[in-house]
Amino acid sequence: MIVVMEDRVARRVRSNRMRMPWQAILATQFRDYTIDDDVLCAMPRGIGDEVEVVFFLPDHCMSIDKLENEYRSRDLVPADPYSLAGINEADLHFSFDYPNSTYWKDRSGKWCQATFAGWSVRIIYIDSEVSDTMWCAGIVANTPESA
Repeated sequence: MIVVMEDRVARRVRSNRMRMPWQAILATQFRDYTIDDDVLCAMPRGIGDEVEVVFFLPDHCMSIDKLENEYRSRDLVPADPYSLAGINEADLHFSFDYPNSTYWKDRSGKWCQATFAGWSVRIIYIDSEVSDTMWCAGIVANTPESA
């Protein structure tokens, strides 16, 4: 079920965190892949069987480093890629209406991004601007799932 609020969209999803990272991505049945294997291996699994993911559109294009403030201002932390893949697996058309992405840092502190748009998925390093047309996926901060 999609819950649409003023400037947010929320979805509840069950995530299979026992999958290997590539299995979580392939389960979405998306056809176009741009995947950096190092980034794929750095995907955080997240915690919890079920989680509510909140999506928001940034107010403007911004550097990846400023995105942390956007999440914080909404009392969110970036959703884990397994939850995001789970949403796009459960609803194959969600990414057509809400092209979506999430972000994390690998062990060396480099920013990573998982993006689902149309039938495409990208798992890449990112060092540029975040688009204001991509719905950012987050989880409410200070909950067990955001740990």
